[in-house]
Amino acid sequence: MGPSLADELDAAMRGETTQRAIMGVVNESYSHPLADEMNHISSSKEMRVSPTMIKRRQFRPIEPPLYPEDPVRDTQKESTLADELSEAENRGNGNFGDSVDLRTPDRIFKVVFVGDSAVGKTCFLHRFCYNRFKPLFNATIGVDFTVKTVQLKGRFIALQLWDTAGQERFRSITKQYFRKADGVILMFDVTSEQSFLNVRNWITSVKAGVDESTVMCLVGNKVDLFGSDATRNTVYKAGRKLAEEYNMPFFETSAFTGQGIEYCMKMMAERLQKREEDHLEEALKLEAMTPVGNGRRSWCCL
Repeated sequence: MGPSLADELDAAMRGETTQRAIMGVVNESYSHPLADEMNHISSSKEMRVSPTMIKRRQFRPIEPPLYPEDPVRDTQKESTLADELSEAENRGNGNFGDSVDLRTPDRIFKVVFVGDSAVGKTCFLHRFCYNRFKPLFNATIGVDFTVKTVQLKGRFIALQLWDTAGQERFRSITKQYFRKADGVILMFDVTSEQSFLNVRNWITSVKAGVDESTVMCLVGNKVDLFGSDATRNTVYKAGRKLAEEYNMPFFETSAFTGQGIEYCMKMMAERLQKREEDHLEEALKLEAMTPVGNGRRSWCCL
């Protein structure tokens, strides 16, 4: 006769209790409680993150990181973004054409470019401001405007460069921008005789809207397109003769190659600065010649 149902249930209960006891011993022998595991990690000296490591992440290295085996890696110089901006602002620039936009200019001069359409005024300005030649430009509509700050004899000068349209329909608009101009650059295309003949008309329009002390210069652009030296000499003599007639300097330039552009703008800036110094000196002389009164005020009787 086999075991009864009560005997089978009793045996099953005894087996389950034994299995639980065995599993408890195994878990106790081979695993740690979660709290002990966390305490073990927090007390481990190798896993701690030092404050120095956290601070170093706030810096951006100036140079790319060196290889780990490089012994100079520990002495690598690090700098914040503010330090780099300050260094860029204080960086010296010995060339006249280098931009120094981070500087506050000591003086601002307004320079207007005039001349027939397609003589290269916009390309000239693009080469001077960005040192690049852009072959395709839409015709200037009305007036365009840009500013470049340059360094000249220890002073920072902002040149307001006004690019005017050369088409006849915009003449009434461009004439308004001649007023209060410190300097005017009259430009013609050395390969276009008509643009050279129209320079006299431009000079007449400019003189009607500027002061007598306004600095003016004549520029023959696109000299890179000359076919022969004989043609260039002929155009140069004609341009220089016209410039001397109106007591202004003459420059040959090329927006394509950059020839003569920086020199032309440097001479313009120097003449503008000299004009300002002459005005200041004249004002000081007039002030010194003014007789000093006895300190009494004169009253007007009405």
